[in-house]
This record gives sequence, structure tokens and C-alpha cells, in this order.
Amino acid sequence: MIMISKRCQCIKRVTLFVLIGLSLSASAAPVTRDSVDNLYHWSYSAAFGTGFYRVGDERIFALRFSPTIPLKEFPKYNMQLNLRLPMTVGIQDLSADIEDVASTLKTFSFVPGLELEYQAKENWQLKPFINYGWGREMDGTESAWIFFSGINSRYTFFKNKDWKINLLNGLQWFRYDTNYNYSDSFARLVTGLEASYRLGNWEIHDYPIYLKPHLIHFWYLDQLDFLQITKHPVTLNQELEFGLALGSNKKINMGILRFDRIGVAYRVGDNSEAIRFFISSAFD
Repeated sequence: MIMISKRCQCIKRVTLFVLIGLSLSASAAPVTRDSVDNLYHWSYSAAFGTGFYRVGDERIFALRFSPTIPLKEFPKYNMQLNLRLPMTVGIQDLSADIEDVASTLKTFSFVPGLELEYQAKENWQLKPFINYGWGREMDGTESAWIFFSGINSRYTFFKNKDWKINLLNGLQWFRYDTNYNYSDSFARLVTGLEASYRLGNWEIHDYPIYLKPHLIHFWYLDQLDFLQITKHPVTLNQELEFGLALGSNKKINMGILRFDRIGVAYRVGDNSEAIRFFISSAFD
């Protein structure tokens, strides 16, 4: 018991150091290029997920597929190591109306990574993760190295026969570096609630059906600044998302694809809005 307690203390210290490190990274001002081709850099789609987005006057569609491969379980420590393989295809309508700039931009990125699922307590899960990969414009010459990391937390503070309510928290950092020698980064703090409610005796293939709403707030620790061709700044400081899904309280495994819900969400913020589609918790 003493050894397990010491290991738990060590893990908590590592978690604290990760949070402090991400906070310090967030305090650095982002570096932006002087000549801007578009308002929203396509590499952000790797972090924002599947959906239709509007930032300023630009429209973006992103399709993100992120299979998970379990690598190793550590039952003694309540841990599991997974390999994540997120791939994103993006189509972006550029708002600029000038010569020599295409009206649409098609992109692809592949940003593999590792995540560690840690059951800190019966009702509390932690998930640190780190991803590093590459993306490029399909019809252009720009490419970028993409990095994102962070730690997510899910704490169940209410549970009975029909209801379960979770508190979600996360600190996430994102950065890209292009082959044109410019880069940018942002950090955001994620806080929200998600619930699941048993819908009577509804079942699909012996899986009980639950209604799964969520309400999530995104706070960008440094204002996320986008610049238009017209040089008018578009800032993103906070966003609020409401989502609704139907699903199960058990993961449905289909090879490398694992999901527990099918849902749609509306996200709105400073100079932005989005309709997102999702098949897993924001915690995942």
C-alpha cells in the first residue's frame, strides 16, 4: 500500500509539472507571418475536429478520423497506453478576393501520438497525450509540422440508476511550423459538463441507449489572433459549445474504431461559430 501511495503521489507530481509547463508555453506570444494568405491556418483543423466552421468571413469543413490502437495495459497501476492515429482532411473557402490566391484550399494532415489512460480513482480519470506529425496543402506548396499535447480530466460527481454527470477539464497546447519559416501556437483551457440519461428500456443489439448532452467552455489563454488579407484582426478568446448525442455507456469496438455515441454540437465564440459532429466524449 505504501508503494502504491508513493506511485500515486509521483503521478500527481508529474501531472502538476505537465500543467505548469503547458501554462508557461501558453504565455509565449504567438509568431505570425507578415504575408498572410488566409485567415484560418489549415493545420488548426487537426485539433478542432470534424465539422463546419466559420472564423471571420471564412468557411472551413474538416473531416477528422482518429483510430485508437491499445498498446499495453498496466492493471497494477490502473493504466493503459494507446496509440492514436488522427488523420484530417480539410476544405477551406478563402475570404480573400485578390489575384493569385485560390478560392478554395484542400489539405491533409496525419498527427500520430500516444495517450495514457489513468484511473486515478473510481470516479476520476486522467488522460495525458502527445501528438506530432505532418500536413500539407494538396494543391499547393505549403507543408507544416504539427504538434499538440495536453492533459484531460473526467470526474464523475453524480451517479444513480438513470443519471451520470461528469465534470470535464483539460489543458491543451497546439503548435505548427511551416516550410515557409513561420509558426504559431495557442493554449486553451477546457471546462464543461457532460451527462448521460438512460432512455427507458431502449436498446440496440443489447446496448442500453442513453441521451448524452454536454456543455463545454473553451478559453484561449493567449488570445488566438487570425489576420485577414485586409489586415483586420480577428480574435478568438472564448467559445461555448452545446452538444447532444445518443449512445451507450459502453464503448462499441469496430476494429481500430471505438465509439460510444453519435452526436452534433453547436459552438459559438468571438468571431466564430461551428457545427461539429462527434462519436466520442470531449474527454477523448
